[in-house]
Amino acid sequence: MNPSVLTDHGIFALVFLGLAFSFSNGFRDSSSIVATIVSTRTLTPNTAFVLSAFFEFGGALFLGSAVASTIGSRVTASSWQPAPHEILLTSVIALCAAGMWGLISYWRAWPTSNGHALLGGLTGAGWAAWGTEHIHNKTVLSIGAVLILSPLIGFFISYLLTHSLKWLGGWFSIRVKPVTDILHVFSCLFVSCAHGSNDGQLVMGVLLPVLVGGASFTTVPFSIRFMVASALGFGVLLGGQRILRKLGMKFYRIQNIQGVSAEFSAAGTVLACGLTGFPASTTQVIAGSIMGSAVAENVRRARWTIAQEMVLSWVVTFPAVGMMAYGVTWVVQWWEALL
Repeated sequence: MNPSVLTDHGIFALVFLGLAFSFSNGFRDSSSIVATIVSTRTLTPNTAFVLSAFFEFGGALFLGSAVASTIGSRVTASSWQPAPHEILLTSVIALCAAGMWGLISYWRAWPTSNGHALLGGLTGAGWAAWGTEHIHNKTVLSIGAVLILSPLIGFFISYLLTHSLKWLGGWFSIRVKPVTDILHVFSCLFVSCAHGSNDGQLVMGVLLPVLVGGASFTTVPFSIRFMVASALGFGVLLGGQRILRKLGMKFYRIQNIQGVSAEFSAAGTVLACGLTGFPASTTQVIAGSIMGSAVAENVRRARWTIAQEMVLSWVVTFPAVGMMAYGVTWVVQWWEALL
């Protein structure tokens, strides 16, 4: 790769693509976050999106940097220290591939994983540029395992929590309704904060090796945090109504108790992953948590065909984006070899 690729224009392109990815991330995932609270009519869509955007911004700005360190130190740049212009080019290609997949999935109304997409893009571009021996494949596999297991964890926690709340509801009868309304609002804001903390750091981890440099990162500069948090929050503010209808209306007719259970389970799972340095798909975890609350209520009420469609889209995301990024990187290398 030609070191001249590392120019001000290249860095500007990386930052622009990173912020665009954060915006689209917030735009698409906002529908997952507010799905239960809107479908139960606890909040109106406009109010839900505004509150969610505010807490998304706060979560991305203030809560930790472990995920950014994982992506920036151990996936984007491996221990042998590739040249800065190589990191720049592979990062740009990874963001382009993940962004394209995001547009396709939004057009098809698939609630796919942004974490899967970006990890697939980084891995595919890295394999093409440096070979498999210079990528932290164990880290990639461990991140992939967490992305797969986290929805299952959300499912089981939500299942147990729904049963617990139903038991409490039998004791408090009608008085539970105002309490669950308040809890539902808090759970939605908790999910927003956890999502901002986890997903916001994905792009921070891509920007760090180029904008900061070095092989390891323990903190993210405030300027990078603020840019990414702003883009993410603005995306949430505009929202994604198409996926909202699928998660909140088609998936399962959600009541307040199920919504509270699903959102607290999802938020706790996502936040725990983020604090330990593992990216988690909020869309996946919320969907798994909704299914857990549905099964706890009545296994026959869950619409399994929608769940199957979601699982298929999750399985396809990583290899699809990885192949896209690999192909583009290979073409760029081939073109440079001819020049």
